[in-house]
Amino acid sequence: MKKLLLITLLAFGGLSLLFATGMVPPPIMVSLPGATATRNGALAYDSTNDMIHGAQASADAMVPQFTVTPANNDPVCWVVSGNNYKLGNTGCSGGGSSLVQQTTTNITAAQFKALLGTPVTLVAAASGVYNEVLGVVIEFNPVTTQYAAGSNLVVKLNGAYFSNTSISSAGNINGLTAKSQIVWSSASGNWINNAINTAVTLTVDSADFTTGDGTFIVHTNYIAHTGL
Repeated sequence: MKKLLLITLLAFGGLSLLFATGMVPPPIMVSLPGATATRNGALAYDSTNDMIHGAQASADAMVPQFTVTPANNDPVCWVVSGNNYKLGNTGCSGGGSSLVQQTTTNITAAQFKALLGTPVTLVAAASGVYNEVLGVVIEFNPVTTQYAAGSNLVVKLNGAYFSNTSISSAGNINGLTAKSQIVWSSASGNWINNAINTAVTLTVDSADFTTGDGTFIVHTNYIAHTGL
């Protein structure tokens, strides 16, 4: 079968390409030594520096590229080789951090009454990341039965208390009968070994709550420190 390629140069300087069915289109990106792109919508490949250029507001701009396989919460940094620029995730400056982030976790009554043996994850573990908890806001939604017994509600990281202060005592939780909020800030820190690559969890310090059917929504504010 003959293959048809129709090229039309438009009056305004554009290029119209028409390909027959089954024909593999050739590259439409210009590839030249030192190539740049200044016409909006145009792309160019600088074969000298192996960089892709794309016009932005009628000005030449380079397109960031990467060849690594990123993972969640990986740091991002520039990898420069001469006039070649790429994005990478290794060799980035240590101790970096992202902006404040927030997770929202729904906790059922059954989960809340089993926190001692089965803590609930508030912030998932990530490779090479230390999750610094700034504060927690817990929304309580009552149903019919109040909670009883229990112990202090605490945040842990790698099995250790994140702060020397608990989120709430059992007495405060057992007394809740209306929709309410518990606000906690980690003002007092604690020494934690092997805190990297570990999850932030919500648990109780000594005994589970017994009766109770209210539910909870936990908002956790934290900073993910990377490159550690």
